[in-house]
Formats: sequence, C-alpha cells, structure tokens
Amino acid sequence: MNEGERPAPEQNDSPVPAVSPHPQALIRISDTADQHIERWAEDLLNDRLQVWQLPRGLAAFWWMAWNEGAASRQPEIDEAIADRDRYYNRAFNPTTLQKPGPSYAELERIRGNHENAERYEKWLNDLLDGFGRSTP
Repeated sequence: MNEGERPAPEQNDSPVPAVSPHPQALIRISDTADQHIERWAEDLLNDRLQVWQLPRGLAAFWWMAWNEGAASRQPEIDEAIADRDRYYNRAFNPTTLQKPGPSYAELERIRGNHENAERYEKWLNDLLDGFGRSTP
C-alpha cells in the first residue's frame, strides 16, 4: 500500500490516548479468513496440522517467522551447545582431567585462617571416620 492509500491517523482531543487491545491493522482480510488463519495457527501448535498443508503464501510467512525466531535465539543455543560439550569433555574425556587444586583447609591456611582450617580438617576426619576411612 502506498502512502496515498494509507488511512489518516485518528485525531483524539482527549488527554488520555485511546488504547485498543488489538491495534488497528493496515492490512485487512475477511473475518472468515482471519478465523481460518487463527485456527490453522492453533492446529500447528497442537500438531493437528503440518506446515506443508498450509497455503503456500501462509507457509512462506510461517517459515520466515520461524527463521527469525531461531536467529534471535542462536546465541543462547550456541552457548548451550558449548556448555554441553565442555561438560561432556570434563566428565568423559580422560585427557582433559583437571589437576586438583589445594584443599579448602590449605586455602584457609594461605588466607591466614588457621582456626578455620583446623575446624574443617576435624569435621572432615569425623565425617570420613563414620564411613570407615580417614583423610589421605
């Protein structure tokens, strides 16, 4: 539609703008067509209809919207895939085993909290003794 055919915006002298739950559409279709499209959308969501069963123009519109949605989520998908790969490699790839760092007690001693280190080691020894083992 060119600018000459576009309807003029409504003038409203009220200080509060009129708000409609449904914005005014610039493209108009019949109520019957609108009802069919809404029903098809619901049927697509509920797997009662497949995209290939839609009219070609509507299917093209659906694919365009689907691709836009997928592209907008691609950074999140890439991050999830990287997390998945990293966690898998950490769990199942023996060549990437992490060298264990200092224990909590050693870190507390480095920080100068010798009392916390002693308390933690006592707690750990008591815990492991309950399982019939002691700390290495």
